[in-house]
Amino acid sequence: MEKNENTFVGIDVAKNELVVHILPTNKQLTVTNDTNGIKELVKLFKKEEPKQIVLEATGKLERELVTHLVAGGITVVVINPRQVRDLAKGLGQLAKTD
Repeated sequence: MEKNENTFVGIDVAKNELVVHILPTNKQLTVTNDTNGIKELVKLFKKEEPKQIVLEATGKLERELVTHLVAGGITVVVINPRQVRDLAKGLGQLAKTD
C-alpha cells in the first residue's frame, strides 16, 4: 500500500493526552498518552498511511509513542521545539506553536 501523499499529521504531546490533527481534512482527535491510546493511533496510522507524522520533542513524554510507531513500521519525525518556535517567530506568529 502506498502512503497517502496528501495526508499529514501533527501530534501535540502532553503528559496525559495526545492531540492529533490531520490535514487536509482538519480532523482532530485526542487519545490518552498511554499504551491503549498509542495502540489506537498506531492502528489508525497503519490504515490511513499518512505521508508524514510530526511531533515536538518533549524530553521524555513522546518516547513511548515514538517507540510504538517505529515498531509498527510507521515513520515519525521528532522535531526540536526551539526550531518550531524560531520558525513561528519568522512567520510573525508569537503565540503558542501547538
